[in-house]
Amino acid sequence: MKGNLDGFSGSTEHPTAAVLVIGGGISGMQSALDLANAGIKVYLVESSPAIGGKMAQLDKTFPTNDCSMCIVSPKLVEVGRHRNIDLFTHSEVKGLTGEPGHFTATVVRHARYVDIKACTGCGLCEIVCPVTQISHFPALPAEGEKKTRARAKEKSIIKGPGLPRPVKSHKWTFSVETTACGMCGGCQKACLHGAVSWEKKQVAVIDQEKCTGCGACFLACPDKFKAIAIADAPDLDRSLGAAVQARSQLLKKEFAGTEQKDCIRCGLCAVTCDKVMNIGALKMVEEGIEAGVDICQVCGACASVCPVNFLSIDQVTNKTPRPLLNSFNEGLNSRKPINIHYPQAVPRVPVIDEKSCVRLNTGACGICGSLCGVGAIHYDHREEETEIAIGSVIFSPGIEVFDAGRRGEFGYGLYKNVVTSIEFERLLSASGPTSGTVSRPGDSKHPKKIAWIQCVGSRDHSCDRDYCSSVCCMYATKEAFIAREHDASIEPTIFYIDMRSFGKNFDNYVTRAKDHKVRFIRAMVSRIFEDPVTGDLELRYVDGSGERQAETFDLVVLSVGIQVPQKAKELAGKLEIDLDRYGFVVTDSYQPLATSRPGIFVSGAVKGPKDIPETVCEASAAAEAAPA
Repeated sequence: MKGNLDGFSGSTEHPTAAVLVIGGGISGMQSALDLANAGIKVYLVESSPAIGGKMAQLDKTFPTNDCSMCIVSPKLVEVGRHRNIDLFTHSEVKGLTGEPGHFTATVVRHARYVDIKACTGCGLCEIVCPVTQISHFPALPAEGEKKTRARAKEKSIIKGPGLPRPVKSHKWTFSVETTACGMCGGCQKACLHGAVSWEKKQVAVIDQEKCTGCGACFLACPDKFKAIAIADAPDLDRSLGAAVQARSQLLKKEFAGTEQKDCIRCGLCAVTCDKVMNIGALKMVEEGIEAGVDICQVCGACASVCPVNFLSIDQVTNKTPRPLLNSFNEGLNSRKPINIHYPQAVPRVPVIDEKSCVRLNTGACGICGSLCGVGAIHYDHREEETEIAIGSVIFSPGIEVFDAGRRGEFGYGLYKNVVTSIEFERLLSASGPTSGTVSRPGDSKHPKKIAWIQCVGSRDHSCDRDYCSSVCCMYATKEAFIAREHDASIEPTIFYIDMRSFGKNFDNYVTRAKDHKVRFIRAMVSRIFEDPVTGDLELRYVDGSGERQAETFDLVVLSVGIQVPQKAKELAGKLEIDLDRYGFVVTDSYQPLATSRPGIFVSGAVKGPKDIPETVCEASAAAEAAPA
């Protein structure tokens, strides 16, 4: 799908009075706002589902310890509402042609399968989505082919409380549609409680007193008849999946705060697996729940609808569950296939991950679309390509952190209680996976001794990162400082090579940290060893006197350096911008914001490592230069 957007002038004789800003982090937002407030049309393109960048992930900022989100959220809102800013999220620049004043940019807006204009951001779709794991669903059959179900060869029984358990409030009310009944008797054969009476060529009848609501009759009724109805599910006319979720949420509220962990035989797990996910790996039997181990697709839907947390994926299959990791929280917790990028996201609109969404991959499920009250879910969305007429470009795609796994001696990725600095930021954040509680990822224990190791991926020839990342000394000091504010019993230690606190009041900030019992040791840690029983970590280093030392910590934070993302390098190539050996944009000393291609300007850490205040200052300067 193609469209065309013109800037203010619409003339080929005069420069186009519009600017393309690439990147929706703090740098891109500041440039966009300065330009928009000056009356200049801005097209802001961001690759992620929401603007905010790295600053939105931080807990506090140095050296004032101000709340990061409190600073950035007014800018998020203003960018989202400004009449002179057209926001392209979940999008990327495909190409740029023309000359300064008369550029044409091609922007691809990827399908998010949610209508931004219609969505209210209520988050219901994320709540009701039953999928919690990376599933193994087979691909959709080719056009004209019929999808066939696999039959279970390996079965196991998940022991339940036994039969019967006819608790009225826990069950569905099943009935037979007399006009639809095929009189096959399948429901009677499947019923475990003798609740269904049937004779040849007669319509089956369900005794409501004997029925336990397990759903065996519902699953046994052939799809061509669909004669078994759920009488107390008003949402059934929209979707069975919607009815299942409505029932599940009702029962979860009923059992909230109770110690009920036994199966209540509500049958939601079996109905979900069979009718909603179209797999049929679960079946209610006399002993409990029969699981087709080999045909389970490990989506986690059965466990997610269980109102008493009786069922787990490990009970159903021998396949290893793989949770969908939340990228905004740096993989410290899981997410659903449909999710809002982060709580304060702009736009506050979810995006569907097409790789993990069951509906997009198999045609089954569709619960989110059925329950969306404004009809904002569109599974048929496709990416859109738009051409934009602009006069200049500001390139500020942001940065990423160094892959700490490249420094194998520190055990990142192997030892669960070794985290990166950005992961620790999410642990500190009130909107993070632990709601601001400092805990170890390995066992959720509250750590007492925490170590920070500096210059991981900075000033290091071995990994081709021999530049200083500029911010690591200060953010480590800040994190140690804030950790003690969260928990006064924490004993923070920072292992550093040189303390590069060169900004305004930065030295005073380090002094304040020392006064707040943050310990600084000038040494480079050579190795980390984990105690396999406790998960504690032994750090080995040489102190200032040349003596070998070893000290045990509960948690280790690696102060990782910053680098240019590979996608930003590729985009720079498309824009014909020169980069240095590290991937940072090359500029002239006397024109620090101008790139090698006239009409394209740069701001932010993609030009070189810098902190937030310097980035904001540079972004405003780029906004001043771009329309000239």
